Amino acid sequence: MTKIESVKETILKEAASLFSEQGYERTSMREIAKRAGVSKPAIYYHFANKQSLFEELVNIFFEISKQGMKEIANSDRDPIQQLKDLAIARFKSTKENPEMMRFIYDLTAGNFHKTIDLDHKQVFSKHQQWFGQIINNGKRLGLLKQDLDEIDFTMIYMGTINMYIMNYLKGYTKDLDDQKAKQVVSLLLNGIKK
Repeated sequence: MTKIESVKETILKEAASLFSEQGYERTSMREIAKRAGVSKPAIYYHFANKQSLFEELVNIFFEISKQGMKEIANSDRDPIQQLKDLAIARFKSTKENPEMMRFIYDLTAGNFHKTIDLDHKQVFSKHQQWFGQIINNGKRLGLLKQDLDEIDFTMIYMGTINMYIMNYLKGYTKDLDDQKAKQVVSLLLNGIKK
């Protein structure tokens, strides 16, 4: 990574943290520069304005997320392991970059100014497509019930994973490790019946 790329990454990380802490409107480019340890001109070298910085944060996150899901969904692992891999990947990315995850959760919860418009359907359509691929492969291989509704399952799966992540970000859950991810997915797949 070059020094310029490193500076840009630092700016993005600190901007995500400030947007999450203070909101979009109350965060100034001056504050972002101060937190990132750079001058205001350094920020404007990389971003035309606060809106473009914000949009790049969103695009980076969803591109990384989509790429990760695509790789897992297209892997040759069985669908049950793919579901575990998805949870492990989400937990890992949360631990590696909690500022970005806080920012994204605030964004998807609608905690930013109404002029910031996020088309949730467009953003998550690819995610749904890859979940559908995994679920349909699981049905085809006889690993999942034939009448399993992929949209309902995706909502339950992601809702559960997201609750663990939110609790971790708030300090209620101590750790998000691979074992916890496997345990959560096993519980979702096997249920609570004896």
